[in-house]
Amino acid sequence: MVQKCNICGKIASYFDANLGEWLCEECYKKNYNKVNLNDYRNKVNSEKYDEEIQNMLNAMENIIDDMMKNKMARLDKRFNSTKFTNDIEEILKSMPRSDIESIAERLNFAKTYKYNKDKLIHNLISSYKERVLEKIYLFNDNALKAFKYFSKNDGITILNNSDHKYIRFMEYFMSIGILYPAKNEEKKAVLIMPSNVRDLLSDLNDFNFRLKVKNNSKIITLVSGMANVYGVLTINNVVNKLNKFGFDNMEFKEKYDVINSASNYSVSYVIKDGYVFNCNIKHYKKLYEKIESESKSIEYREYSEKELLTFGKDNWLRNSKYGKEFIINFTNCFELDNEEIDEFLNQLYYIIQEDSLDNLLDEVRDMIVEEDGKEVGVNIIKEYVCNLPIWYKKGKSINEIKGKSI
Repeated sequence: MVQKCNICGKIASYFDANLGEWLCEECYKKNYNKVNLNDYRNKVNSEKYDEEIQNMLNAMENIIDDMMKNKMARLDKRFNSTKFTNDIEEILKSMPRSDIESIAERLNFAKTYKYNKDKLIHNLISSYKERVLEKIYLFNDNALKAFKYFSKNDGITILNNSDHKYIRFMEYFMSIGILYPAKNEEKKAVLIMPSNVRDLLSDLNDFNFRLKVKNNSKIITLVSGMANVYGVLTINNVVNKLNKFGFDNMEFKEKYDVINSASNYSVSYVIKDGYVFNCNIKHYKKLYEKIESESKSIEYREYSEKELLTFGKDNWLRNSKYGKEFIINFTNCFELDNEEIDEFLNQLYYIIQEDSLDNLLDEVRDMIVEEDGKEVGVNIIKEYVCNLPIWYKKGKSINEIKGKSI
């Protein structure tokens, strides 16, 4: 019996055992010239998605939903309670004392617990501009752009219309008294930048301030790069590395304040308990202990200033040498859009920090259904992964550990 192609009906030349389909020469070439990664994902072994795992995922989703609902409820309460005005005194008077005290503490006011609400407001307003300006002098370029963005339209930003790239600055700006949540006359949620804060813009045009922001930006990008390649360092480690790049003339506290300020809106690193660590690390102390014990004999990989500045930027994996090579080679064989590429690059980067190379590559083999595509995909991914910095190996790649030139 002559078999027919399951796609076009012509005489078949190939049988795909994985799909259970007969294919003609033309359809075979057409369908296997490019292999769609989404198709592979849909065909991964079903046991990975059994009822137990699905229940766990549902439970996690419910927990996250509850957390978000509680957070939004608290935030909505603030929007409803704060007076819609540009006058800082009127704004503060409409707020609960606890919120005012929180802002005062973030602006480095001492012994705020001693004062009643009126006295606390008086003390806050008396040196408000100076305290806020101190925080602004710790900004990087992105934070300054966000500050200028929220100052537009007489300092009124309608929340639903706000630019998404500045959302991550909102909570920090609210915590230091730059922005206040309220509802306008139309009952729309807005963010208010009081007039006395907007007046500070006139103080931000001198050369020294621009130089300070440029310097801050460089420090923050370098630290972001360190978090990406080393995973976790002590704050002393970070400062010592910064000193090698010409920041030894700055006081320790000055450097720390810049790094700590940016951690409030950074998408790369967190500061806690004297450690600076990657945002995606939960058990940072355990990782640091693992590095110090298992990799005690290994020296930290020393990266140049140029390398760390590259690794500290957004989309650093995509823009790295091996990221670029991976994208070219992988998209010649598999279909991914830009968003999928970035997601895949990040997934591989984080998986290799916690799992072995063999396990990762075995997972890739299982994911790719078409036999002809397995080793092609595995080899491309292996080339990329073997050149990634590994946290528990003090920033060295698998190839460097094995002594291979890169």
